[in-house]
Amino acid sequence: MKKESSKEMRSLADMPKLVILLEAFGMGLLALVYLSTTDSIFYHLY
Repeated sequence: MKKESSKEMRSLADMPKLVILLEAFGMGLLALVYLSTTDSIFYHLY
């Protein structure tokens, strides 16, 4: 028997806009932290 469950992946369009914006903000923040800790950003200031 095939059981309908919430384990199936939802499409991106089904997600609330706030969730998508928060995830994009989080990814950008992670990228900024990574670049700043590896001295890839603000390198020209020193």
